[in-house]
Amino acid sequence: MASFAKVEAHASPALRSLRREVMAGVVFGTPSRSCTGSGVCMVSSMQVLERLPMPCVFVLAFVSLWGGGQLLFRFPKSGLNVPLDETHFQTGYFLVEEEFTVPRWLMRAWGKPRIRIPAGRYPVHQTIDSWVVYFLV
Repeated sequence: MASFAKVEAHASPALRSLRREVMAGVVFGTPSRSCTGSGVCMVSSMQVLERLPMPCVFVLAFVSLWGGGQLLFRFPKSGLNVPLDETHFQTGYFLVEEEFTVPRWLMRAWGKPRIRIPAGRYPVHQTIDSWVVYFLV
């Protein structure tokens, strides 16, 4: 079951216009390299990730789908340590070294099928309290 959250009132106007965000856990890295490198290794519910016996670091993300074909991953800065922040967000883009799958349970929140995000560079926007990555779908 998806968890929903409201966007903070102090977020940018574009983020305030969102109707709904779904809470998810994200493991950074490259799937074929045991979650090392750049990108998204896995997207799952926080409850599942908290129970898995794995050495990979995971963080909280709020995911939303815009009508214009953009999938947004919003990462609260409070959940990121300095190395994660510097490695994944400080360059102004988010590097995905290898395609990753956005799971079916997450996309069901908007009535959409499971999708794959191809390797590439994706824009990052910084708000007061979050980093937002924009993926075209």
